[in-house]
Amino acid sequence: MIIDRIGLLLYKNSLHYSGLELFSRALVRRNEADSQGDNDRKVRRITNQGGQTAMSTSDKSEWSVVGLAHKFGLAWERVGGTLAEINRLAEDSLLLASFVGVLHGTHEISPRQFPTWKVIKLGLHKSPEAYALALEAKGRKISKWARDILAQITCSQEVVELELVDVSGAELGFREAYTTRECYERAATFGLYPCPAETGSATSDQYDDQPPGEWRRIAMEAIADSGGVLHVFNVGHGGVDLWLGTSDGRPEDRWDPDRRWVFCRRKP
Repeated sequence: MIIDRIGLLLYKNSLHYSGLELFSRALVRRNEADSQGDNDRKVRRITNQGGQTAMSTSDKSEWSVVGLAHKFGLAWERVGGTLAEINRLAEDSLLLASFVGVLHGTHEISPRQFPTWKVIKLGLHKSPEAYALALEAKGRKISKWARDILAQITCSQEVVELELVDVSGAELGFREAYTTRECYERAATFGLYPCPAETGSATSDQYDDQPPGEWRRIAMEAIADSGGVLHVFNVGHGGVDLWLGTSDGRPEDRWDPDRRWVFCRRKP
């Protein structure tokens, strides 16, 4: 949604408010001029005595708007927007009015609401050892690295429900490779947060009908394995067996936009 892009722009502070407002006003003026058949916005040039072309005062004003438009377009693309969306914004008077309303404080930005993927329960098993036994009793496979970090998790001593949301980097607005840190920061703008570490083992325990070939990477604070390498849990179906595995968990690790993550809806 275009309003989502506006929210990301304001969050990232890619442009100063005044610049963004000037650009939006320029778009409003363009729409008004187009609707009235105003041709006075054509670039006017004057020729100096040396025969070279120079800009008039009005030309400089026009070129400053072009510069702002270019700056806005670059910032828009950085948060996953497209040029087609900017064109739509310029041509849709109602949408443009909402955009200006956001800048003036008369409209609010409502973050995109992602659907709930699954609701799980934490605290069904009270220790890492109890989780390992429960998973093995169900025939789950636990990788070496998953076993390393499972031994270090803290388990809830009360049964509590946790609402999980599965999103891709593209759905969060990334069009190019992004880091784990950037992913978590962006998700927070949508009200999504890293999960408690117990989420990995709890999801594996409660996801009996996971389809073959599917893997769910858990967004969480990474835990170091016995070799000191940071990991997050990755719950998957390897085609034959259900697995509690891991994925790279360094903040600087980079991912393609189609990679998916499991966040929790409310801050734990």
